[in-house]
Amino acid sequence: MTIHTIDLEFQGVLKVIAAFMIPHRDGVVLIESGPQTCWEALKRGLTKHGYAPCDVTDVLLTHVHFDHAGAAWSLAKAGANIHVHPKGIRHLADPSRLWNSAARIYGDAGMTMLWGAMEPIAEAKLHVAEEGQQLSIGGLNFVAHHSPGHAKHHIAWQCGYALFTGDVGGVCINGGPMEPPCPPPDIDAFAWYNSIEKLSGLNEVKRLFLTHFGEQQGDISEHWKVLRNRLDAWIAFIESNADLDTSTLIDVFTDYVSEERTKYEGAEGCYAFANPAEMSVAGIRRWLSKRDELAAT
Repeated sequence: MTIHTIDLEFQGVLKVIAAFMIPHRDGVVLIESGPQTCWEALKRGLTKHGYAPCDVTDVLLTHVHFDHAGAAWSLAKAGANIHVHPKGIRHLADPSRLWNSAARIYGDAGMTMLWGAMEPIAEAKLHVAEEGQQLSIGGLNFVAHHSPGHAKHHIAWQCGYALFTGDVGGVCINGGPMEPPCPPPDIDAFAWYNSIEKLSGLNEVKRLFLTHFGEQQGDISEHWKVLRNRLDAWIAFIESNADLDTSTLIDVFTDYVSEERTKYEGAEGCYAFANPAEMSVAGIRRWLSKRDELAAT
């Protein structure tokens, strides 16, 4: 099995969003589509290896956020089957609710600039991936591991020794710090802890591939341990500054994460796109407001 990492050159910046291409006997599989604004970069990445969008037989989405799934409709129009979590499929069949929710944060102009259009995908091209479901595609075997925490509609996809973690495996760019992306509305630390325990227990997995960004080197068990500790630290920091207004908290939290990011040359700008500090402030604050209720259930 050969895995190619395609840098989608998000907003002209390298190593922010990746898609992963795996050739098989009938074409290629993509893990992630990236946003529609990266469509030309995705096509260039396919062309580099001798393929075109029409050669993509299947797209395995880790979740339906725009940076991961925004261009899936274009691949479906080119002929690909789109595989997604049961809780995410309705958003691909009709992305209007997803778009309107995100537009409250970014505004319509920001949505167009960052993500581009997201059109409905025909029902015949959408396929639900249940927990533990195995997909046989062109001689390759993929397993869907439901892994909520970052999003309730999250899947980590396993193919043999490789695990494509989406965002539940964190953000790690240019050898920089391991960070948990915590945007609203679905961040759930309790679910994330459970997903880390589940995925770290997959003994056959030897390589981790992060959408933000790429294959990770080093000890896998240490990767998961560092991610959990960082999630704990971020929650503790925001909780300890709960008396600050949102604007001030964003400023102090940005300074807090930048202190670590700036130790790695060229990393800070990538992190600002891949894991905006203000998103994690909003997401963790929202989770803290309902933590006790979640703990009870």
